Amino acid sequence: MNAAPLLQPARARARSAYPCFGAFFLALLMPVLSGCSVVSGAYSAVFGSGPRPVTPDWKSLVFLADDQVNQNSPIAVDLVLAREQAVVDAVQAMPASRWFASRGDIERSFPQGLAVTRMELVPGQSMRLTPETFAASKVLAAFVFADYPVSGEQRERLMLDARGYLIQLGARGFKATAAKTD
Repeated sequence: MNAAPLLQPARARARSAYPCFGAFFLALLMPVLSGCSVVSGAYSAVFGSGPRPVTPDWKSLVFLADDQVNQNSPIAVDLVLAREQAVVDAVQAMPASRWFASRGDIERSFPQGLAVTRMELVPGQSMRLTPETFAASKVLAAFVFADYPVSGEQRERLMLDARGYLIQLGARGFKATAAKTD
């Protein structure tokens, strides 16, 4: 006969008798307290609900290539819409040189996880993407990559709740400016 549990102090027996009670109680309270961002973040971490994919609010994306863009040569530009968190994690810190070298592998690895719109602009050209280009996509994040031959990230993350963007492609780099709201 095993008498060891009876010889434990009362406090130790009480603690070991209900090891999951605290987690159970917390799980019951989390939906009630989910308005608090700290609690909401903890709830997401524990129960796996993360950011939800949304359709970008953009009315348009306008690309303007400077007359001296890319040392007066055409430049490749990719708009990447990430539908899965694994794609966001893989792409968000990637410089453009690595993106352009490995985009085929990434597209094969995540066939449903991203949508890529490829463009090539010549010096002095402008291009406007309308909502039809991206309206059907529910995404977690969006990135623009420009294939400059100079070092640097040459990557911008676009906020999905902006009204639109102006992407200005300069001689040695680019910048994305969110459209001002009305």
